[in-house]
Amino acid sequence: MTVPRMLQLRPQPKFKLDMIPESERRNADIIRMNIAQLHTRATDFWTGKALFDSLNRQRGLTYQLWQVVSARDCMMSIYHFGRTIEGIDLSLGQCRSLRGIIDATAKRDARKRFEKSFPSYIKIRHALAHSAERTHTEANTKRHSKKGPIDRAGLGPEGMAKVFGPATMAAAAGIEIMMDGLLGHRFTTTWEGEVVECDINDASGKILDEIVDAFWGAFSPVIVPAPTPPPTKEPSVPPAPPTSDKSDRQS
Repeated sequence: MTVPRMLQLRPQPKFKLDMIPESERRNADIIRMNIAQLHTRATDFWTGKALFDSLNRQRGLTYQLWQVVSARDCMMSIYHFGRTIEGIDLSLGQCRSLRGIIDATAKRDARKRFEKSFPSYIKIRHALAHSAERTHTEANTKRHSKKGPIDRAGLGPEGMAKVFGPATMAAAAGIEIMMDGLLGHRFTTTWEGEVVECDINDASGKILDEIVDAFWGAFSPVIVPAPTPPPTKEPSVPPAPPTSDKSDRQS
């Protein structure tokens, strides 16, 4: 039976302390804990996604509202994942010895992949954390609203004009739009006059998991390998008792 991703645990890494000077061990331990936290943050995303998917199969306004709540949690899990990566790099700046041991290229590539895959993670966090402040004043409302029309299908200005017509496009151009909502499995909000989005699906979760693996691989020279379980042996079968021939006993 396949275990759901949100229930899959991963042991915390242990560093080879003999490779790290005493003066750097505290910061190295922070890095070790943050590497473990990457898996936890990815698991948080999968947990929120499981709730999101479960609610998506329901019908009714209550379930739709709950689904938005689960979507927000997924967005914050991605944000915390990114900040954890940032923390690893900050602490690594205090560990000169580690910088010469780990695969710095693999670590850098993993961070770049995260930032490319989730380019709006900080803006989405700000939109959620400062939701009310976006409408504090008229100035704030104008600052954070997006004037329509919004190109959700990637049609471009000419394509949208053909689909909606000049009159609709002209009317939409004067409407200020501010939203936190869902389009299928995509969470959408606005920040600083920009529409920012992120997908809540298996692809996003798998990217997070692969980045976790990349960080483990980058730091593998200093991570104590997990003990190899002893090989399993077939249970020994006791030898069958010798058979006796009746003719031998009678003679």
